Amino acid sequence: MKILVCCNSDILAIPILQQLTQWEILEGICIPESSKDYLVPIFKHLKLDVDIFILQKNDWETQLEQIIIDRRIESVWVLTFPYIFSKAIIDAYPNKFINFHFGLLPQYPGSDPIFWQIKNKESYGGITVHYINEQIDGGPVILQKKLPIFPGETHGMHCQRIGQLGTRIINCVIEKLADKDFCPLSLQTSEIVNCKKPDSKILEVNWGHHTSEDIEFLVNASNPKYGGVKTRINNIDLFLLEVSPVELNQNLEATPGQIIHADTLYGLIVFCADHKCIRINIVKTIEGFLSGMKLFSMGIKNGQVFENPFSLLQTSN
Repeated sequence: MKILVCCNSDILAIPILQQLTQWEILEGICIPESSKDYLVPIFKHLKLDVDIFILQKNDWETQLEQIIIDRRIESVWVLTFPYIFSKAIIDAYPNKFINFHFGLLPQYPGSDPIFWQIKNKESYGGITVHYINEQIDGGPVILQKKLPIFPGETHGMHCQRIGQLGTRIINCVIEKLADKDFCPLSLQTSEIVNCKKPDSKILEVNWGHHTSEDIEFLVNASNPKYGGVKTRINNIDLFLLEVSPVELNQNLEATPGQIIHADTLYGLIVFCADHKCIRINIVKTIEGFLSGMKLFSMGIKNGQVFENPFSLLQTSN
């Protein structure tokens, strides 16, 4: 089988690209022009020994069709890609285009299911492989494989693990594509989450509303892809990159967002809306990446209160 891969990712795509290269069935890689400066050096460093095609946004389908014809491509695999396949090219090449969706369909369609699955405290992520049709992430499902989301797992950690999962399913995908009697899977869900890229308001702590668990999972979902979750203290913006729950053997009364303990040993412990606490482990500021202990050393003290960012304050007003 001659396979052409269209991709716009490194961490999710590389394990599959390496496996296909090892099996000598990868005919080439197509990437969008907007990502060439980032992806081309990475793929060349891997020495995959295949051609890399740069697709122009205004003419990418014409380019892709010519590659399919010239290289006699049997299957085009899509591993995250920003362009939408038109009805014309889908109809011209029935069952040619296969999407590897790095999330569980039909509940989590869209561009970033990993973020939303972690944010929503799901126990599982996974890969759903399906034929591409006119409905985004709605084509007939070839295969789905679940992957547990571990406690404390970040977006980046899950991407690394799910990329490796891809290498363990591609042989099964190839077998199903070759099976003329194969019947697509029927998957059901009671809820559909639109997994679009989160906007800035989603990536902010609302101390009066978010529970300690909400904050922990939101922070994990945003690290590293979105650079953390925004908050403010002393009129200074900072971004939470890692927090962890803290069990305290005492009943506390404080304002959500208030620092109830601060020192050089434990760093900053913050009271949340559910009357539970989190420890701030790592933040990003204009001074760099700092621990909670260093924030204490910089003058952030017990009793001070983290604030909602300005966008949340404006929304509430």
